[in-house]
Formats: sequence, C-alpha cells, structure tokens
Amino acid sequence: MDYTITYYSEAVEDDVLALPAGLLARYFSLTDRMATAGANRIPRRSAVVCLSCV
Repeated sequence: MDYTITYYSEAVEDDVLALPAGLLARYFSLTDRMATAGANRIPRRSAVVCLSCV
C-alpha cells in the first residue's frame, strides 16, 4: 500500500526543500520509505558497530 506525504503549508515544504544537500538526500530517502511502508513500519537499517571505538 502506498501512502502520501503532504505538508500543512507551503512554507514548511519550502523550508524542507531548502535543507542542505546531504540532509535533503537523507530526508528523501526516509520519506520514500515512509510512502512505501507507512510511518509506523519504516524498514530500518542494521546497526553499524565501530570496532575501533571499543
């Protein structure tokens, strides 16, 4: 089932689209997953363990 993401005002949408390129790419990746799976069933990535940090 596909979902639709809507913004309650154009100002909010403009602010989102004005994010820096890196954040905007992550935002689009997240909202693509939300549109496909729904906000409560977003597929999560597995955790990355930093072995040099331990």
